[in-house]
Amino acid sequence: MIEKRYAIELTWSESALDRINSQVEAMLSGDSSHWGALKAHSPALLSFLENDCDFNCEHADGSFLDHLQFCYEYCHIHFPAASPVVLFLHSIMGVGTNLFPMKLEQRPQLANLVTAEELAHIEAFPTVLRLLQTGLLEELNKMPKEQLLGIEGIECYRLLGPEIDTMKKSDNHPLHLTGEQFWVHLNYHLIHFLDFLPASQWEVKMGIEGLACIFPLVHRVLTRAGKLMANIQFDSEKWAAVPETPESKQGKAEVLIMAANFSGGLGHSLDYKLKR
Repeated sequence: MIEKRYAIELTWSESALDRINSQVEAMLSGDSSHWGALKAHSPALLSFLENDCDFNCEHADGSFLDHLQFCYEYCHIHFPAASPVVLFLHSIMGVGTNLFPMKLEQRPQLANLVTAEELAHIEAFPTVLRLLQTGLLEELNKMPKEQLLGIEGIECYRLLGPEIDTMKKSDNHPLHLTGEQFWVHLNYHLIHFLDFLPASQWEVKMGIEGLACIFPLVHRVLTRAGKLMANIQFDSEKWAAVPETPESKQGKAEVLIMAANFSGGLGHSLDYKLKR
């Protein structure tokens, strides 16, 4: 699976590179208040990440910053109503494969570097990501618009636990997002999923490749609810109408099993409650 899905070297044609680079240069040089207002990260925050956390456990080649920075910049430009800091730090309290760049004991340090609103989203992100893979998204996708709009919040459980390197256990501390926070939070996840979309052969890969198969459904839920706040132009109804294949069913099953197994290994509860 690794060789077929991930160990692939992509080659871009010169014409495609020229077209993309020209568009980027025009965008950056244009009169865009959003790009002009893009701020450098706080030196104190960068010092915390570089000196007190271990992001090498997430991406040993150092590319973690590319992913975090992409999410940060996309949010800043295309979801300006929300703080991009959340997406810059979305994996700091837990990665999908049970790696933990920071310790729970460092939470007070993090709390001093971000706002309370940002911390609520950062702390919930690893859990909600797994919930979207294991049942929450399916429930949301079946709800009519009236029920979606009736959601007043979500209760779930924290992934990170004390002395995580030795204890290897979640503390399952209760987490709460209000209804407004919940919809903002799903928009954060939608932006995050963008970085996992296949570079080619969408018709073949969208239904079978990890987080890519979740993206259309999250987009569709947000669109139906009238809660798509991030600027992501995508025809989710088209993809929702594509018949499932044995391969796409297997891909979704693999995503569910992987998330459930990783949480199970830490005793992490994937129970949740949508408040209505």
